[in-house]
Amino acid sequence: DSSDDRSFAASGGQIWVTGGMLFRPMEDAAYETTPGKLFEEPIRVPAGYVLMKVIDRRPRTRIRAAHIFFDTHGPDSTTGALAKAEQAMVRLRAGEKFADVARQMSDDKTSGANGGDLGSYYTRSLGFEAASGRLWPEFEDVLYGLKDGAYSEPMMTSAGYHIVGRVESRQPIFAEEKETIRTMYKQQFLNDDRAAFVEQVIAKHGFKLNQGAFTRLLTSVNQAGTTADTMWSQRIVSDLRNQVLYSFGSTSYTVGAWIDSIETRRELRVTPLHERGIRNSINFLLEPAAMTIEAQNLETEYPEFGALMKEFRDGILIFKLEEELIWSRLKYDEEQGEAFWAKRQKDYMTEPKLALTEIFVYKQDELANVQKQIAANPSNFDSLAAQLTQRAGYREKGGKWMMSAPKNADIVKQVLEREKNPQAGTILPAFEYQSGHSVIRIDQVEPSRVMTYDEAKPEVMSDFIDFLQKKLQDEWIDTLKVKYRVKIDDKSLNQALAVR
Repeated sequence: DSSDDRSFAASGGQIWVTGGMLFRPMEDAAYETTPGKLFEEPIRVPAGYVLMKVIDRRPRTRIRAAHIFFDTHGPDSTTGALAKAEQAMVRLRAGEKFADVARQMSDDKTSGANGGDLGSYYTRSLGFEAASGRLWPEFEDVLYGLKDGAYSEPMMTSAGYHIVGRVESRQPIFAEEKETIRTMYKQQFLNDDRAAFVEQVIAKHGFKLNQGAFTRLLTSVNQAGTTADTMWSQRIVSDLRNQVLYSFGSTSYTVGAWIDSIETRRELRVTPLHERGIRNSINFLLEPAAMTIEAQNLETEYPEFGALMKEFRDGILIFKLEEELIWSRLKYDEEQGEAFWAKRQKDYMTEPKLALTEIFVYKQDELANVQKQIAANPSNFDSLAAQLTQRAGYREKGGKWMMSAPKNADIVKQVLEREKNPQAGTILPAFEYQSGHSVIRIDQVEPSRVMTYDEAKPEVMSDFIDFLQKKLQDEWIDTLKVKYRVKIDDKSLNQALAVR
């Protein structure tokens, strides 16, 4: 009841967060503080101060959730909805599949059509990954209290009764998160880190602030305002304008010179007039000169960087020579290209293409049921696919995948990795795929064949240019070997080998 942020009142100030959701001072404090402890001091954020207590710390588990929903705001009363939920529980306890009960009984028709699956992984800190939105807190608590494959007793939210199912869970993988982290860093932290680096470089190369003049300047302006106010500098008296505000290297800059820069540089026309804002404006003005000095010293300060720059400069020279002797001569000749293809036809084959029927399910017991029915009557594969496949959008297609090459359909790639000589009618053993299990029948096969020249031409052009480039490079190197003959000093070489 004491917080100025009323959005947290209902939760007592408690929220689940993950990296990148908080201001950096808050995030750093959260990682430094032991669960159950209050951070030792108020944390400054742009809007004010925050007192932070770390309640708990857990891995960011991603959960695939499902539910069977009974609406208390529709035709059914609360009592009626609960009665239907109890009927669903009777069926589940009798061994019926969660997905089947959801399809037949759930008032949430969208998820019900998918066996109750809510369609996306979910985390407490970020909500649903594939769409915006969050679950009710009480729903979350039940979901995170379940084990994979388990379901709950009926529980109530403001929407109605839910039987919550936890389909599966997994921990985030860095390879999947890398681009998200990169984007988050650019959006939230890069500017601050860059500003800190610039300030460090400026200080390193001789920056000195006249604290007396700086303090007088602060008292002469409206620190709550900006330089967008046309009268912002009116109270800065002439003797202060003539004082040195800062120096860099051997050059000194007066308060008046700083004012002139503020009023003539478009980037500084809305500079905040508080202490940090004025310091940032000085850093902005000095950054080009400071970075130039820093860059000049980099090769000496960092030998590895110096070696890299030498390699870069040498590379430019080599590039100019290659441009003259090789790149300018790389032209595709139609007649030579077709002759090149004719000698290498087996290098230009089409990819095999497959048409498939897939039965995709999430749970192991659902897979066992599919396998049992296929073993009993393989000819029922089409009807089983139409009834049982759970891949979104494919039940109405009867599980059919149209004729595709592996580069256009990953599922075809998966089949070809497992079946080196695919034949129509083959039913592959089940395999794990995309968080579930796939049972696949090969319906049609278009074998690999030699491409015609016209079909292969884009690849032939690239390969022919590579071939011609290597030929010209080899000829150039041969001329260099003739012009700059290598002489081996056998005596010195033998002495060196003898020492070893």
